[in-house]
Amino acid sequence: MDHPPVSLTKTHASPSRDSAHAQRRLRADARRDLEFRDTIVHDVLVDARHRVAPSYGFDLADLAAHAWHYWCLDTMREVLTVLVLVGGVAWCPSAALLAIGALVLIGCGAKAARHAPIVLRDRIATWWATLFHRHKTYGELETDNRLKESSQWLKINLAGCGSATALVVADILTTAPHGGSAIIESAFLLSALTLVSAIPEIVDHYRPGRFGFGARRRLRAIEKQQEHPVVVLRRPRKKDDETRYIEEDAPSRRFFRGAGELVHRWQPPLTIQLFHVDRPSGLPEMRREFVEPPFSAHQLVEHLRKEMKLIGRFGDPTRLPGYYVADRVFIAEEDLRPGIELPAKATDLDIIHRIIDDPHSPAQHFLEMRTTPNGEVVTTVFLRVTLKARSLSLEFTACALTRLRGEERPRLPPLVHSFLCLPEDLLRSYRLIKVPATLIRMARASRDRSTDPVSGTECATRTSIREERAVDWELATFDKPSILGHMKIIERRLLTATEDFLRKHDVDTSRFDERAEMIVNAAVLNMGQMEINGSAVGNNAVVNSNTIAAQGA
Repeated sequence: MDHPPVSLTKTHASPSRDSAHAQRRLRADARRDLEFRDTIVHDVLVDARHRVAPSYGFDLADLAAHAWHYWCLDTMREVLTVLVLVGGVAWCPSAALLAIGALVLIGCGAKAARHAPIVLRDRIATWWATLFHRHKTYGELETDNRLKESSQWLKINLAGCGSATALVVADILTTAPHGGSAIIESAFLLSALTLVSAIPEIVDHYRPGRFGFGARRRLRAIEKQQEHPVVVLRRPRKKDDETRYIEEDAPSRRFFRGAGELVHRWQPPLTIQLFHVDRPSGLPEMRREFVEPPFSAHQLVEHLRKEMKLIGRFGDPTRLPGYYVADRVFIAEEDLRPGIELPAKATDLDIIHRIIDDPHSPAQHFLEMRTTPNGEVVTTVFLRVTLKARSLSLEFTACALTRLRGEERPRLPPLVHSFLCLPEDLLRSYRLIKVPATLIRMARASRDRSTDPVSGTECATRTSIREERAVDWELATFDKPSILGHMKIIERRLLTATEDFLRKHDVDTSRFDERAEMIVNAAVLNMGQMEINGSAVGNNAVVNSNTIAAQGA
């Protein structure tokens, strides 16, 4: 059953209507996906050295509390299952051996039944391709590879079924005089294992526990960090370590961590000299430009903040859904040092203004505008305003979080679910070896060691839970028009508001208009990625639209 969200620092807090669906999907994934739950627990909850990524469209503290709750329930189930199994071995070894054989038979039989239709379907497909002795397409080659893998798994599971059957038969024959009692005792042991394994499911279903029990201080720190205006980033590592460079420092994610895929950027940034509007264009530029800027950078940012909030005003039927405007300050972990001035909360406007007005500060300020129609698809636009060398520079970046992977599936009754998952639960009992280390890290995580980082220590954000569950940008065909449409609305309004501000301060906007039109009209060239379809290179090159692979490819 779904539980209401839990806030540890706010009263009567709950996700907004726009983000409730995404929050519910993530909680369901944390409940049924063991790998995803372990990622939340080990890479976010018990990792107090690194700061968490900003949360866009969901509540990370609530998700971490649910993941910890389900982790504790699963750990309790594994401990009880092992204790019952050890007790069964000590009580009646033959019955325990018979029960283990039955569990292996059930587990391998279920997996074999899952792989058998796949093998049959792929065998028919590959047989049809070879029947006419024609070249295989790329899709048929992938089917052939999948057939080989599924066939191997089917053979392994069938061998497991055969071994388990032989074990059960040998055990029954060995205890032939008392075979009936051994079968009854093994059935009793299987029932006890199923009941013990179902206890956490029953507890979670009918009597929800205290979310965040034993981790409340750490969850408060996560809730504070996910809403903090400062984001500590990590610069790319050396390229000689290719694995780490590609996985952790991907260019599209290493800066705006948590915001998703980079889909649009002004390259280079829009830059114009600040000229007097009342001075003729025939004069030299040095005589036309402002010696001192007629405004400060933070004044333009405040003007843009005020203008951009209008398109998200409540009561407006045409407003952008889930719209939000905030400040975001980025700084590299290598630039953290004692005495550096950073905002502790979003209301520290004096510190934020000083960062905005200093273009060479190690901390970079971005005005963040975010919109989401359903909590899953989130479009975020970042704008940096700087004044340097008597010029105004605008850096525009747009990122997008796509829909969550997977589908919501109905849950089986607790006893049925526990019985079907009992073989896998026994195989996963090796995870108990890691439990003491996790509990020790959880105890140490009560003190947040990333709040006062020392220069040279690694405290940057490493994992974004929301990005891990997002669909690849290439597969988000249905949502791309909506994302790019929201981005264009925000982009156009930013340009218009900036132009109005410059005119109020008697700045010539002719060059700004030219560059703005170039940016708006050059949308294809400014996208974060480029797709080239149906092209051919070289003499007598021909586009092959049939995508046929050569034999043996």
